[in-house]
Amino acid sequence: MIAPLNMLNSLTPSKLYGWSIVSFFAITFIGIPVISIGHSGGEPVPLVTFYYVAVAFIWIFFFLSIVTTIFFFAWFKKYWYINTVLFAVTGYALLQLLL
Repeated sequence: MIAPLNMLNSLTPSKLYGWSIVSFFAITFIGIPVISIGHSGGEPVPLVTFYYVAVAFIWIFFFLSIVTTIFFFAWFKKYWYINTVLFAVTGYALLQLLL
């Protein structure tokens, strides 16, 4: 019971962003080739899967930029430009995807 509480206390926005980037690259470079095994060379499965993974991570970073502003306000006051840039870039990308 103590270990999960220690993990939550050591959670920072930098770790959230870092693990999100690591998981994106892990899914992209390990997961997509594994999913593509067994498909013929002409099928667009890797490209379509990459598109869905990229859109999912754009949404994840958009919500992370909002959540870190709310829950880690002291960190946000010091590093406001990180969340602002992430919010603007991912918001613009989502706007382009939705229109």
